Amino acid sequence: MPSFKPSALWEAQPHTLAKIEIVRRYLYLWFSILGTNPQNKRLVYIDGFARPRRYSNSEQSSPVAALQAAKAAIERQGAKLSDVEFSFLFVEKRRDFVVNLEAAVSAGSWLANIKWDIETGSFEEQVGGVLADLRRQGQRLAPTFAFIDPFGATGLPFRVVAETLSYPGCEVLLNLDSDGISRLISAQEFEKNQRSLDALFGDRSWQQLDPPCPWQNFLPLCWPCTSRNCVLFAT
Repeated sequence: MPSFKPSALWEAQPHTLAKIEIVRRYLYLWFSILGTNPQNKRLVYIDGFARPRRYSNSEQSSPVAALQAAKAAIERQGAKLSDVEFSFLFVEKRRDFVVNLEAAVSAGSWLANIKWDIETGSFEEQVGGVLADLRRQGQRLAPTFAFIDPFGATGLPFRVVAETLSYPGCEVLLNLDSDGISRLISAQEFEKNQRSLDALFGDRSWQQLDPPCPWQNFLPLCWPCTSRNCVLFAT
């Protein structure tokens, strides 16, 4: 099945809406629990492939669900989170989707300690750039939850995910396009596909795989960084 490449607002499939609900519910608990630690003055959410504000059949999206989860956690009765900064980074490569998302988020009613930023560019450019800046400055990434849900099997470098997970208190929810990865492996004679596989696996271990390649075969090679801090979907 070819990777989905939308040209306008599209209908969210049931599994897409389920992922959004998972993000909402998990983040509510994540914010509520980590926010009570007095050492955590700042909590970060990164959406590496943010998409537009809504779908043709739903007003929900992962960025809005994440913001709503933070607001609900802060407003929860008995919560003491007013001194914690909730920082959101939404990354989207398509400018038209950025405009759509920015207009909707700007119109929202968010609390003073909820800060958000929408950056145009790729996941590797924007999130990789943040990590590189931290390395140069000798600083650590604040506790971060990253939702990484790309279209297709490209634009998702192993090194950026692995580096994110290397920081204490950082977690990743990752959706891998298993069909897309299998297609790259099946057409590995093309140099472009080889570069994508090198980035995705973090090395050339993919060369030991023979097509057709089910996800159960390539997953242990592709993401050895998976741990209790990384939840992975293979779709």
